[in-house]
Amino acid sequence: MGKKSLLLPLLLVLSLALCWGQSALAQEVGQLLLLQGKVKIQGPQGERMLSEVNQTLPVFAQDSLHTGTGTRAKLTLRSGAEQVDLFSETYLSLSTYEPGQSLLSLPVGKAKFLVNYLGLATRPKFGVRTVNAVVGIKGTEFVLQSLGNTTNLLTLEGTVGFAAQSAPEITILVEKNQASQTLAATPPSPPVTVPQAVQENIAGSDSADLAGWDAAGVKIEPVSTDPTPEAKPTPKESSDPKGETQDPGPGPALETVEGQVEQAKQQVDQAQETVNQERVIQTLKDKPITLKVTD
Repeated sequence: MGKKSLLLPLLLVLSLALCWGQSALAQEVGQLLLLQGKVKIQGPQGERMLSEVNQTLPVFAQDSLHTGTGTRAKLTLRSGAEQVDLFSETYLSLSTYEPGQSLLSLPVGKAKFLVNYLGLATRPKFGVRTVNAVVGIKGTEFVLQSLGNTTNLLTLEGTVGFAAQSAPEITILVEKNQASQTLAATPPSPPVTVPQAVQENIAGSDSADLAGWDAAGVKIEPVSTDPTPEAKPTPKESSDPKGETQDPGPGPALETVEGQVEQAKQQVDQAQETVNQERVIQTLKDKPITLKVTD
């Protein structure tokens, strides 16, 4: 009788814990609005498809969003404090989304982020991870493009901390109207000032379009590096005006891109094992190490 009396409370506690865990996973954190095309949503709620223009669907913690060809969509989080404009053939994952932090993954594609925590009692830490780069900010507007082993960044407002995943201690600050690029394990290129017309081209072009970035002059030459975290390669000025990144051309259909997305996700997970993202985001708040380039 005594054993049964102890077992029942234990089962009750386990049941409550399980229900709480499921409730946390099922917590709605934002809304996704479809402007054109279609978006596949995968997560704890299963797989959902958003295909009706001007339709909205709730987004939950740990959801992954995958846009199709010719798609534009807007993701709104934290009651509008965080907004993400998604372009076509883009994969965005809410990898870690909690009250105190918003850490997103962008292994493939392009997105424009607008973060404004004014009026919030508590300001979460906000960061974005690509296959080879980490971005940390306080509050700003920027465009991020992830293609293969190349990440391009354009800051429209505020300041963005930008680093390669292989060397997060080398963080550069990309100010308003500036752009930078990191290729493979190479630290980001020195920021360059981008004319307004070129900024508009970058902000409005599709995911695979590199014309605006080429015009911005952010190309850097790839450097052979040791993939371990200790490697600290020095960025070099490219002698090839076209750089090493090539336009992959028109994007494939939604289903075809999924293989590329899965491969990119695996690369992100492997890189995450050797890099502590908190160091990058904390660098922006404490003592960022600015990469200085001398003539």
